[in-house]
Amino acid sequence: MSQSSDPVQDLIVELRSAFETETTISRILGRTKESLERFLANPASLDQIKESLARVLSRKAVPYGQPVDGDGYGSWRLYTDPNHLFCIRPTHQRSTTSRQPHDHGELGWAVYGILVGETVQQIYERMDDGSEPGRAKLHPLPPIRQSAGEVIVIPVGAPHAIIARTENWSVVIRSREMETAWRNWYDAEAGTVERKVFGYG
Repeated sequence: MSQSSDPVQDLIVELRSAFETETTISRILGRTKESLERFLANPASLDQIKESLARVLSRKAVPYGQPVDGDGYGSWRLYTDPNHLFCIRPTHQRSTTSRQPHDHGELGWAVYGILVGETVQQIYERMDDGSEPGRAKLHPLPPIRQSAGEVIVIPVGAPHAIIARTENWSVVIRSREMETAWRNWYDAEAGTVERKVFGYG
């Protein structure tokens, strides 16, 4: 079977279908994961992502949170659905990139896929009940090493951290944009949590 020459549009159509036909969050996430896996398997996908980055750089647009720098590293908005609110954001990371543990808010989930390169996803289980302000106890689950073509789901409200192993290109589908979302940022070693609006990630 021949592969599509417009995988971004196909991905959008498939995601909208999942949101409009499935009746549980687990099935929506399952179909989102499958759709992103098909997207990653299409050789035309990386070209479309690189073309979208070139458009961002040519307009000198500054995406929220972590700007795309002059060398083309960072994260940018590819698509935000006007009805279902999910968003598709590519990311181009250096091999030295890492993110502190964070979540995507009480209503937030994310589906991460790697186009090129390798990264590690560290997901945590929160062990405390949140009754002590500014404190949080995180238990690390076994780290997940992600290579090209692989997709993982970050469940609703789950803390996680990202550690790049190589330069990589990834695509993240989130339940919504993060510009105005209040969410948690953690220091796992110190056992602390800060509630704030941060944007990207």
